[in-house]
Amino acid sequence: MHALAKVIGWFGKQAINYVAILAVVVAGFFIYGEWFRLEEVAGQLAQMRAGLEEAKKAIVGINAKVNAETRSAANNLQAVADEADRHLKELEGRRQKTWDDHPLERKLHFSPAYLEILKLDFEIDARRQQVKAIKSTAVYSQASAALRQQEAALITAIKAQIVSANGVIAQWQALVNNNPKFVKIPFTPQYNQLQNLMGQHAGLTANRADLDRRLALVQSAIKLKQANLQQAMRHLNVFKIDQSSQDKQLIDLMNEIATKEVWLAESWIGKYVNPRAPLAASILLGALLLPFAIRLCFYGLAHLISKAAAVVLLPGVSGLLGAVPGSSSANGKISDTSITLQIAPSWELLVQQSITRENTENCTKSQQLFLSWKYWFASLVTGMFNLTKLRPFEGTQDVQIKLTVPADAPFDEIGMISLPAGTAIVLHPHFLVGILQRQDQPLRIESLWRWGSLHGWLTLRFRYFVFHGPTALIVKGGRGVHVNQVRVEGSDIDQAQVLGFSANLEYRMRRGGTLVEYFLGKQSLFKDRFKGDGFYISQEIPTWGGTRKFFGKGWEGVVDAGLKAFGY
Repeated sequence: MHALAKVIGWFGKQAINYVAILAVVVAGFFIYGEWFRLEEVAGQLAQMRAGLEEAKKAIVGINAKVNAETRSAANNLQAVADEADRHLKELEGRRQKTWDDHPLERKLHFSPAYLEILKLDFEIDARRQQVKAIKSTAVYSQASAALRQQEAALITAIKAQIVSANGVIAQWQALVNNNPKFVKIPFTPQYNQLQNLMGQHAGLTANRADLDRRLALVQSAIKLKQANLQQAMRHLNVFKIDQSSQDKQLIDLMNEIATKEVWLAESWIGKYVNPRAPLAASILLGALLLPFAIRLCFYGLAHLISKAAAVVLLPGVSGLLGAVPGSSSANGKISDTSITLQIAPSWELLVQQSITRENTENCTKSQQLFLSWKYWFASLVTGMFNLTKLRPFEGTQDVQIKLTVPADAPFDEIGMISLPAGTAIVLHPHFLVGILQRQDQPLRIESLWRWGSLHGWLTLRFRYFVFHGPTALIVKGGRGVHVNQVRVEGSDIDQAQVLGFSANLEYRMRRGGTLVEYFLGKQSLFKDRFKGDGFYISQEIPTWGGTRKFFGKGWEGVVDAGLKAFGY
């Protein structure tokens, strides 16, 4: 049953993982699809807007060209009409070929093929109006010319009739003058001839009347055609393409633009993400550049710190390290992954529970909540709370205790620093893991503030914890703890390596490393400089509060800076 429960649990865990992964993948694809759609619609909308502007410009250019050609056609109507008709057929052929060659693109309102077909439609519409205007004017001109020919023919015929009638009248007058008597006697040749001449005259007169009537009709028709021709010519001289039909061809494109604009306005990415993207990018850029600006500013100010007065916390105390019963200290490395110390009967050991303890059979064990009730918060922050207290049994000799660093701190080593009476050292409490103190004289800790120090303001360190002897401090450090005597000319060390120093020393900071090393996080901004008769305690590599990475440590760095300001 236990194995079955494990199998069921494993499958249940994998099912939960699958659902979580599926949810992330679905959400990712949804967001990606929405973003891609937004970019696609925005790109199409930009192309469509550009296409709309280009189409409008094309309408203006085509209409201006056709208008000019049409107005100049008055001198040769028929030739221009034929040329316009030929050009129209050519445009219709090109339009049909483009339509057939792009069966898919012609439906996309942002494609070049769609725009090309649209421009051809504009010109075809303009050319059709041009052909209609020119041909209607040409019809009036041709009709007027035909009537003019009829008028000329009728006038010629009338003139011929007049000549013939005058000839008949002349013959009639000569016959009457030559034969005044016989022309009145019926059945005489003269009489018959006179009657014949009179019949010819009557026929000519009737024909003349018909010709005059027909001439009047033709002349009336000429006036009407001429009036129509003049009106058509006036219209041709001020010809202008009717753009309404061309504007209607843009409605589909304009509707599609409006639809996409509404979609973009209602898209949650376009509404909430895009407007804030520049601000987010500015904040990100500012967050990336701010550390550089701050580092550059501090690097420039750090040069002033070497000229500032040194800090001397307790000039009257001793800076020499001594020994307590069962312990010793010397220059150089004093640490290892485990150390053995002796506890005299009148002494007691307070140590963190994380430190492994061996050979404690001859000791009484108890718990102490804080290292110091006066500095309970400092004890909480630095891990010096809920300490194990070890005291040798009464009547026993010195007890040897072996202390070992925990397995989860492979780079740490521990060592013991002995402080005789009258000696005091400044120590970062974070490096403290235990103390050895007299049972009748608990460890005395002093907190000193230095608000007026330029060193404090530039390094944001205003508080110092001072530990007074007699006692022994058990400290930890990265890859080893060293006790170093200050040289006569002074000693410099990377600030991140310093665990503590004698409280009587002159303590100042100076700029360490080059600008590039500082920017890349290879060197700390400051080096600590000590001068005087005393010691400083250091670690091989920084394990806390040390060199920052290239872009800092974010909120962890802020917290570290705050702890440093209060001396932790």
